[in-house]
Formats: sequence, structure tokens, C-alpha cells
Amino acid sequence: MNRLFKRSNYAKYFLLDKMWDFVLDPDKKGIDEKWYESFPEKSERIPVPSCWNMDLGKFGYEGTAWYRTDFVTEEASIYIKFEAVANECDVYIDGRHIGYHYGAFVEFGFLAENIGAGSHELVVRVNNDINNIDTTPHPNTDWYNYGGINRSVEIREIGDIWISDYRIDYKLDLEAKKAVLDITAELKTKNHLCETFEIYVNDKCVYSKNEDTDGCKKLYAKGIALESIYLWDIYEPNLYYIRIKYGNEDIIDRIGFREIKTHGKDILLNGKKILLTGVCRHEEHADWGFSMPFTLIKRDIDIIRDMNCNSIRGSHYPNSKMTLDYLDEIGMVFWEEVPCWGYRKMAMPDHNAALNNEKFVNRLLSMHHEMVKRDINHPCVILWGLYNEIATDQQNVYDMSVKMIKVIKALDTTRLITYACNQNIPAQPGDICLGLVDVISHNYYTGWYSSSENEDFAAFIGRMREYADSVGCGDKPIIMSEFGAGAVKGATSFEALRWTENYQAALIEDAIEQYYGTGEVSGTFIWQFCDVRTGKNCQLSRPRSFNNKGVVDEYRRPKFAYETVKGLYRKYNSKSDNKTKIRLF
Repeated sequence: MNRLFKRSNYAKYFLLDKMWDFVLDPDKKGIDEKWYESFPEKSERIPVPSCWNMDLGKFGYEGTAWYRTDFVTEEASIYIKFEAVANECDVYIDGRHIGYHYGAFVEFGFLAENIGAGSHELVVRVNNDINNIDTTPHPNTDWYNYGGINRSVEIREIGDIWISDYRIDYKLDLEAKKAVLDITAELKTKNHLCETFEIYVNDKCVYSKNEDTDGCKKLYAKGIALESIYLWDIYEPNLYYIRIKYGNEDIIDRIGFREIKTHGKDILLNGKKILLTGVCRHEEHADWGFSMPFTLIKRDIDIIRDMNCNSIRGSHYPNSKMTLDYLDEIGMVFWEEVPCWGYRKMAMPDHNAALNNEKFVNRLLSMHHEMVKRDINHPCVILWGLYNEIATDQQNVYDMSVKMIKVIKALDTTRLITYACNQNIPAQPGDICLGLVDVISHNYYTGWYSSSENEDFAAFIGRMREYADSVGCGDKPIIMSEFGAGAVKGATSFEALRWTENYQAALIEDAIEQYYGTGEVSGTFIWQFCDVRTGKNCQLSRPRSFNNKGVVDEYRRPKFAYETVKGLYRKYNSKSDNKTKIRLF
């Protein structure tokens, strides 16, 4: 997997990022004709990773496609990992089915044992069909439904010992600057072995014990005390390397010690109030789709940081691991969520067909599990998002939310949980799910979708707080998770006309000043960082077939609002001009 640091001193990894054979299957006959055993001769070549929609002539294609490539391994067993495939896939090695996965934005993998050393054929069937019943996204979603093997594919050769999984937990004493580590490693071995189980922190061995293994075993290193630690925060993002070693097998991860919690109406990072100044960002580009190379990801984040943001909301799906690695390094915080968008009457009249569908709900629960498990060690992640703009006034959503939170808390109890609501507060029955989460987050587009040109943003915060009080949630922080206006790059006017850069900049300025002026808001996330392609069913209401609410356009050219936001966030984020100190111990 592509990461920004070394992951092992011993393990043998290699990527399959190259040209693959590729063929479309609009009639879905590949399974019946066993293309996984005999790949069609009339195939073409396509790069992996990529979105097939970015290949000339395939832009509008939704459906099934097949990929094929070869690889050579020196070991008899391998673990194959996919960083992201949109939206579902079947994986075959040498004609044998080794696994199925659903979900476009999280990594997954399969163990292929005893395939033998040498050359092998890998075939992947990918499908990105969407419907109103059991897929997410659904056809009315306001981002483009790209298909393909969108991120890297990795082969990990497995020898006599394999650390198949691990978990790093810590308890933090902020005042004493101490931490206690608990580490669990899951081993698979081919034979009975007795090796030393060791834990290193920044190359210093802090735990060592001889352990017998035979086949599979969990190893535990508990109560490892670390003194005089340096905390991770947005001004000094101090990072520590944790190395887990057993015999000639090891794995390296990177963590930061920090605490995120709420205290009344405030969000606290390491015991200090933090005001989140942020933007919502799609990890998408007009020329790359979802398959953005790291150089473009880094540039996006650098542009956002230049705008005096200290936070990003990953809208509306998990971003790449390298994105989070970089945020860890530079000290920006992140809100991460799964792609559950718009399951409400306004966007989808038959939304309950999905919300009451067991398969759909289970897919969402699996996505939450995979997201949290993948990213639990990233200090930049401070918020887990359940979903965005769904029917939180309904009992079925309440019941689903309880299940989601149970999945998250089974893995992680150290972060805050929220969701982005757009219920018409205080209309009844209102939002019935606020009591389930730590932070109240609301999307509010007054001045854009409403008819009035002079909206009172502060008055909405008053209504929101009053409603929260009425349902027993008045002591929770409030985040404005989306607000803004569309602007077509280059459209300007002396008048306050919609779709002009002038109007967008003025509305965002008014909103930020009023929101923070109330003293009731813990953060703002402007919708959005950059213009992105919209879904097919939304294009008539979106000029250029883009959601044009970005403060930069799809090629990252700034609109008037960029400098407006930069100045305002400098004002409300007083330390934003300080250069981040990066210390890697």
C-alpha cells in the first residue's frame, strides 16, 4: 500500500500499479462465459489505478468491466490488498475465486494460500451499477459515480511468519505527559515456533518476551509506560513510530498521542478549546476522477492550509491513506464518513426502500467497520461521521444509527461521533437522532436555496440551540457542517447575482461572521473546497454538470471567495499563520 513512511523492515511488498488488460461487459456475460478462466482476446489496456470513465470513450459507462494482469511471487502464499474499487468486485487468481467486496472507498484484501511460487494470473470483475434499493451511492447522488480499480493494488508475500493483524491502544495522562500502550498482534505461522515478541517505539525496544506459536495466535504487550511524551496537535504534530516484531516478521505504524473530547458546548484538543476552521473536500479531480495521485492530493491540502483552515471534512467517503498520512504530518484534523448521502424524501422519494433494506443497512455497517479499522491509528481523525443528509426524523434511521454507533464504538471509543443533518429545525418531528452523537452538525444553505437575499445566519443558530435544548442536547457543541453558494469561475457582476463569484464571496463572509459571532459555534466547514462533477440525475440543476460551490474550481483556480475565506479564517484561527513544526521521533 502506498504510504508516506516505511511499513516494515522485512516484509516483501510490491504494487501492481501498471497497465492491465481491460474489457467492458455491458451484457454481464463474463460470469457465464468464465472470463476469469479465459480472458477475452479482444481486450484493451488501461492503467491501474484509474477510473475507467477517464479513459476516452468510456465517460458515461456504468456497469460491469473486467481487469486482468500477471504477477510473480517467490512465496507459495500471498495476501492481495486493494486500496479501493468502485463499487463492488470479485477477485480471481488462476481462475479460482478468492473473494468478493462491496464498497468503493475503503481497502480490503484476501489471503491466497498455497498458490505456489511463480507466475499467476489475476482477474478482477468490477461493477458500479447503482439503484434505489441496496446500493450506496444511489442514482440521485450529487457526485459522479466513477467506476474502476481506483487506488493501488498490492501483493504481500507470506513466509513462515505473518502478522496478519494488530491493534495499538493507549491511555493518555495529559497533565503528566505520560501514555500507556496496549498492543495486540495476530500471528499466522506455518510451523511451531518460539521467537521473541518485541515492541519498539522510535527504534527503542520497550517490550520483549519469548512466545510460542503454532498456526495462529494472538500476542499481547500490555501496560507499556512511556514518559515525557510529546503530544500531537495542530501546531506541533509530533509522531511516534510503533514497530511490532516477531522473529523475522515486523510491521511499522505511526501514531500521535492526543486527546479529543467535548466539554459542554466546546470541542477540546488536548484539553484546550479548538475552533474548527474548515472546508468540505471531495477527493476528486476533473482529469483523474477518484484516482488522484499524491502530488495532487498534497497540493489540495497545501492550498486548503494556505486558506488558514485547520480542518477538512472528507466528503462524503473515506479518503486515501496518503491523504491521512499527510494530515498527520502537517497537523490538520479530519472528519471522516461513509458514502451514505441523501436518503431522504427531498432527494429520493422512495428512500425508505433502501433504509428498510437489510442488505443496504449491513453494507453501511460494514463500511463503518472497515473505515474505523483502517484509520484508527491516524491522530488527524477526530470525528467519525455516520452519514450526510438522511431522514433523521424517522425511527428506522434512529435504529440504523444505533447499530452504526455500536460498530464504531466496538473498535474505537476515543473519538467524537457526529453526522451532518439538514432537517428543518424546529419543524416537527425534527431530528430525533441528536441524542445519539457527541457533536451536533448541520447543513444550512440559507441565502442560496431559499428565496431571501438577506438571511440571518445567527438567528438559525439560536433556533438550533433552542431545539437542542428542547430535546435534551443543549450542552453539545454545534458545527456548521455545510453552507455556501454556487459560483461559476469567471462570472462576476456589480450586482448580487446568483452564480457569480461576488455573490458567493459575500454570502460566505456573512455566514462565517455571523456564525462565529454567536459564540455558539465550534466550527464551520464551507461547502466546498473545489467544484466537482455531479451525478447524471443532478446535471440539469448544476451548470456545467458540476457542483459549482467550490471556493476554487475543478482545476483549483481560486474564486473571489478563496481570499475572503483566507482572511476570515486568519481572524478566527489566531495561530493559523504559525508554521507547523513537524517532529518525527
